[in-house]
Amino acid sequence: MLNIPDGKTYYSFADIAKDIGLKPVTKKTTDKKKLESQQRKFLGTCPYCHQQLKYISNTNVLTCINDKCSGEKREFTNKDGEKVIKTKPYNKILYSKSAVIADTLFN
Repeated sequence: MLNIPDGKTYYSFADIAKDIGLKPVTKKTTDKKKLESQQRKFLGTCPYCHQQLKYISNTNVLTCINDKCSGEKREFTNKDGEKVIKTKPYNKILYSKSAVIADTLFN
């Protein structure tokens, strides 16, 4: 039987586990080969140069770090009416669930 203090509200099973003395559950695999495989699959590749992307720690960004990658091309016209083409490295933004997965896999 679980003795829960009166008036205490729990919002997750992790909070209950902590109060009753259970160690926290981690979702990160302990098998090194499997972890490396999961990381590789999660990162994916740059759509321009097909090199593996890199996760920037403590952010929600994957980026291409290949110096020779042409990246995303942007065309615009400057004040003088000349056509200008600029490139920038490919970046992929991770949203909610994928950012949590990245944090688990890489930290």
